Amino acid sequence: MRFLFPKDSSRRFRVLAGIGAALVGLLGAVAAGEVAVEAADLETVKRRGYFIVGVKENLPLLGLRQPDGSLQGFEIDLAQALSQHILDSATPPQWVPLLNQDRLAKVMSGEVDLAIANLTPTDARRRVVEFSLPYLSSRTGFITTVPAPLRFADLARLRLGLLQGSVAIGRVRAAFPQATLVGLDTYEQAQQGLEQGTVEVFAGDELMLRGWLAPTQAPRASLTSGRLLPVGLGYDARAIALPKGLQYETLRQAVNQGLRSLEHEGRLQQMRKEWQLPPLAAASLDRLEED
Repeated sequence: MRFLFPKDSSRRFRVLAGIGAALVGLLGAVAAGEVAVEAADLETVKRRGYFIVGVKENLPLLGLRQPDGSLQGFEIDLAQALSQHILDSATPPQWVPLLNQDRLAKVMSGEVDLAIANLTPTDARRRVVEFSLPYLSSRTGFITTVPAPLRFADLARLRLGLLQGSVAIGRVRAAFPQATLVGLDTYEQAQQGLEQGTVEVFAGDELMLRGWLAPTQAPRASLTSGRLLPVGLGYDARAIALPKGLQYETLRQAVNQGLRSLEHEGRLQQMRKEWQLPPLAAASLDRLEED
């Protein structure tokens, strides 16, 4: 059976709806006096002596809460390295775990100075927050439990699972217009589909898929029988979200300079390698190397 997706841009709708929800929640919280009205600029952060950073705590390889309560992952290491570079201090950041729907609102309200939380810059998001230079890149990747070798063209004849509303839908449709697409509501359903054989391949964010194959990072969410195919579609950057406004320009410049320095020193490359993440895409690398 072929499961068809609506032809409208469901991902764009979800992003805009999420931004709208963030704005409504932010305005309500400000009116109730629950949050700061203004985010901290660089001088305020320096006087405080540490950054308050919003991160993920449920993403293997990027930010994951450990049994001892600590946070581990590439974005955690990045936040610590940036903090030390900008503040010239070993004082660690204060962590604020973020749900996806809260990431922009927490930056806008000033509850966090930065959000380093698996955020892809989009035009819609740029209307409410600023973004740094990219520090990581991803694409639509493919994971399978089919044991036989697969070529890229072979994917067109297999049952391809996709998350409802994901950016992968348009990319897979364009690459494989005749493929059988199976709509899934959650990543848990995707893993179950692969394990039970209701889908033969799942297409999704490659960073997420790499996390599935890291059992030491996510023993409950691992897919030990799966393998990531060495092919992908499209390109998605990851960047740090900062508050908008001229008063935060020095903060944005400091963050970007820190990212450039860490890249030129080879520390970002080493961190990506340690966390089994892909190298930075050429387009992002060119931006980081600009003076």
